[in-house]
Amino acid sequence: MAAVLVNKKIINLLKQLSVEEQNFLKARLLELYFSEQSPTVYKAIANLCGTAAALYIEENKWPEVFVVIGQNFQAAKEKSLILLGSVIENSGSNMSKFYDDFFEFFKICSADQNHNVKKETVK
Repeated sequence: MAAVLVNKKIINLLKQLSVEEQNFLKARLLELYFSEQSPTVYKAIANLCGTAAALYIEENKWPEVFVVIGQNFQAAKEKSLILLGSVIENSGSNMSKFYDDFFEFFKICSADQNHNVKKETVK
């Protein structure tokens, strides 16, 4: 319940920012996420990205999130999947238009030798 209320507050705050401020924040969140080494911190950033995605994905106002995930996938598979999972989880039915695009991606990930990559793929 508390998480839902926090997410609503974050979305309301994001709506109050100018477009330039929103774009800066989205880019900075992605940069921070992939540069962060602490799992606790980068998972918290992933949750924040997921909350922001709930606001932006439906209207295609954050296509960069998928580009950045793709660009970082080979170097950081598990982190990429954690972020993608958070985006999907928070964006709900708005993600359905991307399912066909993700099918091959998830197929490749499920065959990965790394147990953690497989685990995040199934999530």
